[in-house]
Parts: sequence; structure tokens; C-alpha cells
Amino acid sequence: MEAQQRPRRLDTDEFVNWCEEQIDNSQSTTARVIVNNDEMAKFRIREDSDRGAEDITLIKGKNTDTIRFERNGNTRQFHLHRRDIDFGEKTLMVKSDGMEVCRAGTGTRNKRGPFPV
Repeated sequence: MEAQQRPRRLDTDEFVNWCEEQIDNSQSTTARVIVNNDEMAKFRIREDSDRGAEDITLIKGKNTDTIRFERNGNTRQFHLHRRDIDFGEKTLMVKSDGMEVCRAGTGTRNKRGPFPV
């Protein structure tokens, strides 16, 4: 029996729509979409916190997409053929085999979840 293949692509429109919703939901006035083109979509969660600027980037790869989290020069990324992405009201979660690997969000300090770096 063949192992079920995970999707290698994330729906860019779904990602951008979630990001745009976060602009209104965010506690930060600096939340914004930075780039949205055929190669990537980059969203600034916040930049006016003691933790520094926090970004989420969807990188459109040749064979698989990648989601990258950046904060203060630290980067952590996940290839989508190995992970699942769930969009919550204020939180984006990366999961592996149904278990949460990391999260990022636009809520308050106590509810945004640990940024993955």
C-alpha cells in the first residue's frame, strides 16, 4: 500500500487572506503584507515589540512550498511535503502528524503562542 502523499503546495490565496484578516485582528499597528507575488507572500506580524520584528513567509518552490518564520534575524522553516498548516482566527499552526510543531499569531502576548525561534 502506498503512503499517502501530503500536499506540497499551500493555497496562496488562503494564506494571503489569513494575513489580511490579521491586519485587522492584530494588536500591532505594524501588521501588514510586505510582498505578494508569484515567488512568495510575506507578512509582518509585528515589529513594535520587545521581541523585534516577526514575519511569516510563504515561499513558492519548484516542487514544494516552504513556510518560514523570522524574528530578530533568527529563522525557522518547514517544507510543506512534511508538515500541515492550520489557520486559526488569530493563529497559524504548523503540524506534523497531527501534533503542533509551532505557532505564530497576532493575539495578545499570552495568546499568540510561542514564536518558533
